[in-house]
Amino acid sequence: MIFAFLDDRGLMVHESLEDAQRNHEGIDVENGDVRFFDEAGCSLEVVFTQENRRTKLLGVVEIVQQGQFTVRPAASPDPTEFRSQVLRDVAYLHPNRWFASLDALRERFSGRTA
Repeated sequence: MIFAFLDDRGLMVHESLEDAQRNHEGIDVENGDVRFFDEAGCSLEVVFTQENRRTKLLGVVEIVQQGQFTVRPAASPDPTEFRSQVLRDVAYLHPNRWFASLDALRERFSGRTA
């Protein structure tokens, strides 16, 4: 399970890395519009295996060829970031099969059973 905290304060829950890769464009990930966390709430670092490529069409319109990314445990993860910041700031939860509501998600991370 991978959590993706979005720049619009939404939270997506992905079943796998492949699911996260399908749902998030490399340019958004590169721009920091998405932050990833593992199922324990520890931050994940993004690593690009293929960089985004930018070209200009007629010198005016920028075209971006989406890169490929993976995630790995952050070198210095802040184990409290997900609980103290993300769960406080999240505005909505995308539908998923694990959590029926934000309250259910918050309960899981508070140590109580959902």
